Formats: sequence, C-alpha cells, structure tokens
Amino acid sequence: APKTVEFYSFELTAFYGYLRQYGIQSMDAVTAHDIRSYLADLSEHRSPGGCACVFRSIRSFFEYWQVFQHSSKCPCFDRCCNPLHNALRSR
Repeated sequence: APKTVEFYSFELTAFYGYLRQYGIQSMDAVTAHDIRSYLADLSEHRSPGGCACVFRSIRSFFEYWQVFQHSSKCPCFDRCCNPLHNALRSR
C-alpha cells in the first residue's frame, strides 16, 4: 500500500540518520543495542503504539535485508546474530 511504503520510508530514513549520528554507516554494523537505544529515544516523544510501529518498520527492513541482500555465508544475520532477535531479549 502506498501509505505503508511512505511510512516505512520515513521511519527508516530517520533510523538511518540516527545511526549515522553514532558513526554507523552500514546495516551490517547495527546491533541490538543500537535498535533498543533508538526506540528508547523515540519513546520520549512518541506513544508506545508509535514506537511499536517504528519497530515493525525496522523489523521488516531487517527481514528484507537478510533475505535479499546477504547470502547464506554471511554469519551476521544468523538467527543468533540478527540484531532484531537480540533486541527482543530482555535487558
């Protein structure tokens, strides 16, 4: 749906901008801590539902990234290393 694509594009651009502020230039370098920190910062001015929508955008992006951008020989997107799986673990 066009509005979904627009929303994801906006939110992922903001997430990428956040990462760049901290010197992260590649999606391969994103950690679970980076995702948690971003969501914690967002929670200061967005509702829990808004943060959940942002998380879903990030999750969808990493699922796409894993399937379409990386071969099976790239270990950084194995289940145990995917930053989304680690971000969901309790602190």
